[in-house]
Amino acid sequence: MADPDRRAADVPRDAPPLGRELSELIEDFAGLGLRDLKMIRDIYCRPRRVLRAMAAGSREEYGSAFRLWITSVGVLLFSTLLGGGMGRVMVDADARGDGSVRTMITEASGDYAGVINDFESWVSLLTVPVSALAMLPVIFLLRAFARGIRLSRQLQTLAAITVSMTIPNILIMPYLMANSGNPAAILLAFSTYAVFMSTFARGGAGLYHHGWAGMAGKTAAIGGATILLNILASTAAMYAALAVAILQNTPA
Repeated sequence: MADPDRRAADVPRDAPPLGRELSELIEDFAGLGLRDLKMIRDIYCRPRRVLRAMAAGSREEYGSAFRLWITSVGVLLFSTLLGGGMGRVMVDADARGDGSVRTMITEASGDYAGVINDFESWVSLLTVPVSALAMLPVIFLLRAFARGIRLSRQLQTLAAITVSMTIPNILIMPYLMANSGNPAAILLAFSTYAVFMSTFARGGAGLYHHGWAGMAGKTAAIGGATILLNILASTAAMYAALAVAILQNTPA
């Protein structure tokens, strides 16, 4: 039988530097490593460096941008739930309107509260995969801008650009949820697309566009496509979640 004191003595006692310990703690807690945190910083400060690393398939300096995007969307959904969730947004919007959604749910199911609760669960479940599918056409748009980059690397590049928009959304989400339908809140929500377009314009120089005309035209194209596809994806996720929630709460 091994000596317990001997086993305890075999445990390494040399603690790593505090910065590394904090990095490991964050990675264990949130799934974010030091390279991910560095990407978050550099996507705003040095976007060209980040995009070139993603386009080259390099993982020495930064982690996976797509994994970081998935994580940031998860945090965004959690922030949405803290603000009352998308169910509250739909209820508030219907209350400001003609109440047709409540009438339709009540007539179809009879259990309005149950539908809203299940809707919240389903819209959270569908948001990530539907948003990921909405990214696919933009990847092909990026490929049209730079044909020499593999699709897998185009995905990483687009994910890095999208993270620059998702993080501000996380920060402003409590305000947006508390002021849903307010014109100022709607304008603030759309302003995050300006961050997305700015990141592409600054980071894509020499990679996706050349010269002022190329930058303006391609930034407008990718920004317009992203806004349209995100609106369609969000609408599709909400209607699909509502349909499933109604079916779950409709008596057989």
